[in-house]
Amino acid sequence: VKLSYDERKQLQRNKQKLERRITQLEAQTAQEEADLATQEEAIAAAYASGDEAAQQKALSAKEAITKRQEIALAEWEQIERELTEIKRQLG
Repeated sequence: VKLSYDERKQLQRNKQKLERRITQLEAQTAQEEADLATQEEAIAAAYASGDEAAQQKALSAKEAITKRQEIALAEWEQIERELTEIKRQLG
């Protein structure tokens, strides 16, 4: 099916928007990986010192980071599916 100029233009805009979001998600994931490593160090230090409050705080922070990573991964997968479809349509 031949796409009109406007349809192609809209698909190209959507493609660029999705590609920008992928870049944002990749940067977010990299930052979260660093944050996760920091929290794992904090957990280890809290266990070593026997500070239960610090352990719980670091574990909670690690869980929050992990949850954000799961959400970002799901979004990334959805965007990749959308990009694949747009690329197929554009030929």
